[in-house]
Amino acid sequence: MPLISTKYKAPWYFPGGMVQTIVAGRLPRPSITYDRETLELSDGDFLDLDWKRHGRRSLIILTHGLEGSSQSQYVTDFYCQMNTNIYDFLAWNCRSCSGRLNRLQKLYHHGEIEDLSEVVEYIVTQHNYEKIYLAGFSMGGNIISKFLVKKVHLAKHIEKSGIVSTPCDLAEAAAAMDLPKNKLIRHYFSKMLRDKLNAKESQFPGSFPMEKFDLMKSWYQFDDQFAAPFFGYQSADEFYMDASANSFLPDIDRPLYLINAVNDPILGPNCHPITIANQNEHVVFELSKSGGHVYFPMHNSNYAVRRVLQFFESTLA
Repeated sequence: MPLISTKYKAPWYFPGGMVQTIVAGRLPRPSITYDRETLELSDGDFLDLDWKRHGRRSLIILTHGLEGSSQSQYVTDFYCQMNTNIYDFLAWNCRSCSGRLNRLQKLYHHGEIEDLSEVVEYIVTQHNYEKIYLAGFSMGGNIISKFLVKKVHLAKHIEKSGIVSTPCDLAEAAAAMDLPKNKLIRHYFSKMLRDKLNAKESQFPGSFPMEKFDLMKSWYQFDDQFAAPFFGYQSADEFYMDASANSFLPDIDRPLYLINAVNDPILGPNCHPITIANQNEHVVFELSKSGGHVYFPMHNSNYAVRRVLQFFESTLA
């Protein structure tokens, strides 16, 4: 499907992709109280599922981004903007992102789709929803893209999917993280990952070479020396190929909407799959000039969330 032209423009008081990412993401949001359910997994671990039930026949399952959770600001944006007369809402937390460590020597990553698969299978077999939608932010977009291609028997139950600010080329996104302009974002994620890996190392000594963490000179080095070996990849390059949405978008055969911003500080040109969208009738891609990463600020709302919901409701212009 051809690239969708966009008229979105961030408000003047959110100048530039960095401000649209960091400042917009720190504005106060309403507090959401979830009903938490613990899903026991087939490997003996668990996932925490956070629900907002309204007795509807349609369900949105949301996958958060790197070191996010059901409490992330963009998740709150999504719930507050969706029509609770239409949808129930499920924000699932990747392993160790719900506020407590998982049991096993496992974590999550951009290419890990077994946990989302167990969530979807649980919903399909144990609940009676007429329609199921998937939404994902950043890393969540990579997870959903791979899931739709690799888990066809479950993907057939998905009505539509919508993903926001997806790093469709992880190698390019990793290189962007190392740019001087992204020092603040890099420091934010590095601190969170250090804390997470230290906690897992305390739980399972020998999991990570933590003595090397502060010696990392690039995001690629982190993925090559920490992420790739822990998740069973030979190198960061193999990890990137197996986890990047660009590896799967050409084969998607379910309706998928993707929105990225040109001024997203951590996405480069190859993260914007224009050619793929033009060649695959099931992929709808909107590329805006502004919006930053995941927040796309408007007055008291998130433009990207609005567009995903319009796509779900078949009113996307």
